[in-house]
Amino acid sequence: MFLSPWFALAGLVLAAGPLVIHLLNRQRFRVVPWAAMDFLRHAVRRSRRMMRLQDLILLALRTVVVLLFGLAMARPFLPGSGAIDPDQPVHAVLVVDNSLSMSYQQLGGTVLDQAKSRAEEFIHRLPSGSRISVLPACGAAREFNRGAYSTPADALEALTSLEPVDRAAVVSAAIDLAREACDRVKSPPAKQIYFFSDQQAGNWPAQSLEAQLKRLPAPLHVVQTAPREEEVENAWVADLRLQDEIADLETPATFLATIRFEGAAPRNEVQVALNVDGVTVATQTIDLQPGQTREVRFPPYQFNVPVEPGRPTFVPVSVSLPHDRLPADDERFLAAPVVASLPVVFADALGPEESPPRARFGETFRLRRLLAPVTARNQGDKQLVQVRHVRIDRIDRELLKDARLVVIAGVAKPQTEIEALREYVQQGGPLVLACGGEFDPQAWTTAAWQDGLGVLPAPLKPVPVGGIPGTSSGRYKPFQLDFSTLVHEYFLLEQTPREELEELYRLPFFFKAVEVDLSRDVADGLVANVAKRIANDRDRLAQLDKRLAALAALEAKGAASDGEHQERIRLQQERDALAPTWLAWAASRESLPEDAQAPNEELAERERPRVLGSYTNGLPFLVERRVGRGRVLFFTTGVFREWNTLTATNAALLFDRVFRDLLLETLPQRNIDSHRELLVPVPADFRDARFTLSGPRGRDEPVPVDATGGDRYGVRLAPAAERGIYRLVAHATAQTPQAAEGAKLFETVLAVNGPADESDLKTLDQADLQDRMASADYRWVGQGETIQLAGAPILGQDLWKWLMLAVLAGLLVELGMLAWPMLARERTA
Repeated sequence: MFLSPWFALAGLVLAAGPLVIHLLNRQRFRVVPWAAMDFLRHAVRRSRRMMRLQDLILLALRTVVVLLFGLAMARPFLPGSGAIDPDQPVHAVLVVDNSLSMSYQQLGGTVLDQAKSRAEEFIHRLPSGSRISVLPACGAAREFNRGAYSTPADALEALTSLEPVDRAAVVSAAIDLAREACDRVKSPPAKQIYFFSDQQAGNWPAQSLEAQLKRLPAPLHVVQTAPREEEVENAWVADLRLQDEIADLETPATFLATIRFEGAAPRNEVQVALNVDGVTVATQTIDLQPGQTREVRFPPYQFNVPVEPGRPTFVPVSVSLPHDRLPADDERFLAAPVVASLPVVFADALGPEESPPRARFGETFRLRRLLAPVTARNQGDKQLVQVRHVRIDRIDRELLKDARLVVIAGVAKPQTEIEALREYVQQGGPLVLACGGEFDPQAWTTAAWQDGLGVLPAPLKPVPVGGIPGTSSGRYKPFQLDFSTLVHEYFLLEQTPREELEELYRLPFFFKAVEVDLSRDVADGLVANVAKRIANDRDRLAQLDKRLAALAALEAKGAASDGEHQERIRLQQERDALAPTWLAWAASRESLPEDAQAPNEELAERERPRVLGSYTNGLPFLVERRVGRGRVLFFTTGVFREWNTLTATNAALLFDRVFRDLLLETLPQRNIDSHRELLVPVPADFRDARFTLSGPRGRDEPVPVDATGGDRYGVRLAPAAERGIYRLVAHATAQTPQAAEGAKLFETVLAVNGPADESDLKTLDQADLQDRMASADYRWVGQGETIQLAGAPILGQDLWKWLMLAVLAGLLVELGMLAWPMLARERTA
């Protein structure tokens, strides 16, 4: 076996080189009559055999030398049999589970302390000369050594510095981490791999890890460090959320918390506290039963914080429990978005010509009343949304540039620029389309489908299904919503039993709807056309960026001509049309550019339409399609009173949930999972400011501002090690003329939480693990067992040195054979 088998393969290939050179250098002589040749033939016959033998010896010698050199570079070794030699150095890979559950407290310290103690005892018993990798399975707050330490002292120092982080220990990731360490460290070739963990059931996959473990150079030793199951007891806050997802300054906000408990006995009179900006504003006392999941509803809370109209303010909120043996999960955090006057465009057939006193209502009337009730209209900029009620022909980029949501309903034909709507959605804007009124499906398909490149999720059948009572010839049977298809979160209400939901959605009756063509051929055609467009746009953008960079360099040097200046303006306009950036709030919610490397087909597949709910006649009620970074929702019926009775029933709450969810997606991301990285966009004017990040421990750490492309900048935040409220603050410097040096320019709140399932401390025993590992090669080291060096010994580790000596000897022999004839002639002379 070889440490670097590619060198052996390369040596084998190159060993053919001397033979090839020998064959190419064989000369074929042309016979030329020469009288004196007869006198030389006798001398040549005597030396020909000797010369041919010498050539063959040199050819064999050179071939063997090249082959031996390749083998020496490949570092060969021989696997032995029986127990490993206790005096033979090994490369010990110690992967230590430092997930949240390992901070569970017991007599003598935490579970992680127990794992460290067992690992320390094992390190002291390793053979002299061993190398040791100490790897945190869940990462660390700081960068760690992914290679190996040369001395036990260094390894013990790294082991001591390990701290628990608020993440889950994914076993497959731990195996990959061990394999990476083995690949990095070539010597010693003998590998020993140990995983110190509490064997939390949720972190071990149900399927076998056999395929992944086969890629390890040695068996995996699973070292058990879990507490005794009968002693485990834990209560934790599994979730915290706003009932309405977004809070405003007029309506009190309701917070919901999910509490879970596992243990052998009930836990009574547990106090659950709601904290807003560090102040306890409400408490609830509950009793917890083993295995129980309980939702706690707090009294409504009225926010009274400064909020700029159209921009969110994030307020830190938390829910906490009394500390138990796992205190890290007794609190959960939320950056609650508080907004006022978010611009929402409602377009219908009447627009501002609507006149309720004359019974002239636009199709969006009840939707506007839902988000902005009459009582709220006297509160100025305290209401949730700022309603912009227009006719569809008034929609343009200027109206849309700061809109958080666009709702179009009951319009006969799209008398507007569809491309502006598509650009709006492509940048992340949500668009809701609904039928009703004089809606003409054929006209909409002609203008807004565009073979999948418009804003419709799919083409519409030209003839609607059903008819309006009293106005249509013939008799039509009303239809209802099929409750079995209403599984999307839009249709679910907190703390509402399934029976009540079913009764709620059976209230409305539908008389008329538009049929959507969602055949497989249509959907496949949409995906193909979108993929082609993405490919063309990417190619053209690459060409434009290259040329624009060259023109910008010329202008910076003052060497650009008037023609080149005009060319730059024209190309920039073309680029802005291909990748529009006019939506004002879109940059504030920018995340890491994961889509930039995604294949065209993958991005196009995301735009495939899907049905979120259907009628009892089988036709779709709600169809969703993603376009770029935004979404289009299409309701196949009206939203007023002619096509159905939906908005005349309590089922109209569906629209409130949909609209609030869509509005939430337009806000910056401020609630983060602990394992995720985040890019917080920064205004270009603040790129020279001094940014600091303060966490739960109150330490301010400087963070750099990175250029993210074009004139865009952002602060990249690494995954957090612990949950809590973080504050990102920018202060003015001498290079930021907006304010005096040291003045605060920017501040935002971030809430970080770990995975809730990590708090479920159920573990696997040896029998459970065997069921999940199937025939995978691993070793179990139980509580109290001594960790042993196991596996086959490695022989011939120094064989490469002897091969190098053989190469050197071969070269000396070759040199001697080539020099001997010259020395013989000198002695003869």
